[in-house]
Amino acid sequence: MRWSFWIWLFGLVAGVAYALIPGQAVEPYYVAGFGGHAAGFAALTAAGVAAAGWKRGWLVALGTFALGVALEFVQNLVPGRGYELPDVEANLLGVVVGWLCAEGWGWWARRRGAAADVSPE
Repeated sequence: MRWSFWIWLFGLVAGVAYALIPGQAVEPYYVAGFGGHAAGFAALTAAGVAAAGWKRGWLVALGTFALGVALEFVQNLVPGRGYELPDVEANLLGVVVGWLCAEGWGWWARRRGAAADVSPE
């Protein structure tokens, strides 16, 4: 398996676990905000695109955004957490940025002839 799969899997598990921690336990350490959500989803999307292959990048981006929306709804069931539209907007921004960065890097690497690491499996 590619290194990007393990990075993606770690980010996915850590992100889901963090989203499900009750608000009182997270509050002293909370620094995410809009930028944190966007950065986290950008990294998760970029690693997912690299893991899945460049031809399926749009599917990874769509799935990552769907995960972000689902987690926001699930947070309504977690004490001290809740659905927030700005978080969904930040997730969408992060997904778009992550997808564009991964696609741009893949295009650049293929153009440079480094296809061994960026070709779809």
